[in-house]
Amino acid sequence: MSATDTGTSSGNDQRTRILDAALELMGDQGASTTSMRQLAGACDINVATLYHYFPSKSDLLRAVIEERAYSDELASMIEPPVARRGGPSTRLASLLAFIAGEALATETVWRLFLGEAVHSNADAMAMARQLSSELEIALERWIPDLLPEFDGDVAALARLLRGQLFSMMIEVLVSPDLDRNVLVHQRASELAGLVLGQ
Repeated sequence: MSATDTGTSSGNDQRTRILDAALELMGDQGASTTSMRQLAGACDINVATLYHYFPSKSDLLRAVIEERAYSDELASMIEPPVARRGGPSTRLASLLAFIAGEALATETVWRLFLGEAVHSNADAMAMARQLSSELEIALERWIPDLLPEFDGDVAALARLLRGQLFSMMIEVLVSPDLDRNVLVHQRASELAGLVLGQ
């Protein structure tokens, strides 16, 4: 490995550490109350080094949202990411629980993401629109495959489920005293039963 490669690797490691620390701080206390000086202290670097990687707090927040708060893995799946077992409501509940579970695996990211979107942060709002759109597109692709017996409006069902998934995430995030797995599965089953009338 050349000296240049080592320097690049070290720079990428430093940038990763900064983004991880920023996510933790901003997820805990919000972006508006997280200062660049506080973040530099948490990373054990000087503020000038922090500004070398991120010229402004806005650039830092944008990078955190884009690189930590969003993954296109779910949206890029062609087939539904759950088994096609059981009745229609069981299959739909499994899909909803899977999507919510994937989101909960990055709880701090969702706290930051939703909090900043609520505060009208332009980057967070743009990412929320992108995530919402891609989830809806994925649901439109998965519903006919997972629920071949469904003869209703697939696009309308995808929009409904997308909205309910966001609502479910908010309920779970504001209920830290409850068993989140149980809550997710309960809400997924209730929603699937109501939507499919079973």
